[in-house]
Amino acid sequence: MSQSTLNKIWSFLSVLLLYLCLNVWSITQQWQLSFPGNPFKTESVTPYGATIYGVPICGMLLVLVSIVTRIYALRSPKTRWESRFPRFGDFELNIAQGDAKAFQIIMLFLFLLLPTAGVIHFQSTFLSGTVCGVPKNCKPDTAVPCTCRVRISGWHAMLFESPAVPPGIVLKYDPNMAKDVGPEFIQLWQPWTYLFIALVSVCAVIWCAVAVFQPELHRVRRNQKDASSHQNRIGTGVTWISDFWRSTARLVSLKFLHLIEMTRRPLRSVPGATVKMA
Repeated sequence: MSQSTLNKIWSFLSVLLLYLCLNVWSITQQWQLSFPGNPFKTESVTPYGATIYGVPICGMLLVLVSIVTRIYALRSPKTRWESRFPRFGDFELNIAQGDAKAFQIIMLFLFLLLPTAGVIHFQSTFLSGTVCGVPKNCKPDTAVPCTCRVRISGWHAMLFESPAVPPGIVLKYDPNMAKDVGPEFIQLWQPWTYLFIALVSVCAVIWCAVAVFQPELHRVRRNQKDASSHQNRIGTGVTWISDFWRSTARLVSLKFLHLIEMTRRPLRSVPGATVKMA
């Protein structure tokens, strides 16, 4: 598969990922933003309920985008990260120019960093939601109202607790009681599976980023190593000069003390010697 084909595949997956990510994100934040063909209707899901679709769909698409990005980077003979990152739409880019670098930075943010932040946000929002146990076949304003009989709220309860569900009660994630709308929820399995998907997607992004920025990282490490060895050589020379002057000062001080001792020593008389008087 050529690099041009990889660029086209990456472009399609990235646009699809960004489209779904922004749609789910707009529902969770209640931005009232809906792109054409939005599969997540605001009247069908609640702000928390949208994350039950956003985590698995956006997470798996992010893994696919990361895999294609890594394959493209490993096949690229260039050393600059701008040339190792896939080119949206298979456009011809002159990386030496500033506008091409700015274009690649924007693509990196839109199609890799923004979806990664979206998956993390969806997972955090999902674990912050509430699961309610409602009667089966309940309808608003009927003899069987949709009331919450069992409640599971917070990440600790979702990941580590499994309360007993009475017969005739079905668990739904953040249901809209007035409209009897809400996706069904599976205790323990669903939150742990979603957490696994989110972690795998984030690790896949880091995995592909290492391949894209690998030459840049090697160059930074090489520069740090050269600077460290240069500092070591300078430090060795300074240490040698310091030791030389210390030894010289010690030797001079010893000679000076020896001369002072000689001047203070009294003259000794020689036995049998006489002094002749004139």
